[in-house]
Amino acid sequence: LEVPPTLDPTAAGNRLAGYAARFDSVSELLSEKGRTFREVIRPGAFAATLRSSAPILALWNHGRDGRPPLGRTPTTLRLWEDAEGLRFELDLPASAGDVRESVARGDVRGMSFAMRKERDKWGWKDGVAFREIFGLDLVEISPVVTPAYSQTSVGVRSAVVVPEPPAIVHVALARRKLQILDQG
Repeated sequence: LEVPPTLDPTAAGNRLAGYAARFDSVSELLSEKGRTFREVIRPGAFAATLRSSAPILALWNHGRDGRPPLGRTPTTLRLWEDAEGLRFELDLPASAGDVRESVARGDVRGMSFAMRKERDKWGWKDGVAFREIFGLDLVEISPVVTPAYSQTSVGVRSAVVVPEPPAIVHVALARRKLQILDQG
């Protein structure tokens, strides 16, 4: 499994970062409501959720252990889409040292997410039911031991170096170029 190039697994920070979902990557075999299938998330699937003001949580293993949330948008959890998928940064609470350690050691390397409803299309591929997801209502993301999408990633990163999400960087750069053009 790859760790995004901007992550440092030996970082001393209390921040996790990576991809909660990767576009156009096929899931492991899933089972839901008696149906076995694979699925793929298409680019733009998270766009509507990210524009909404509804809070999205970060939980440990989908909250199955009853621990408090690890984070919440927009303060301690930041989410955005880039060309590869759903990228995140999560500022861990002090009480989540075990989560940080599991990720830093490489025991936990993947992510998962939960959704309420989706815009999808069903079909068949290689004799297995296949779902393409074009839009969804994201509820939470979770570091997990066994992700449904093996291409997801999570790593520890220093809280010191935090690049802006790509869309913001491009807007800031464009504004600066306009200011320079206006001045000269």
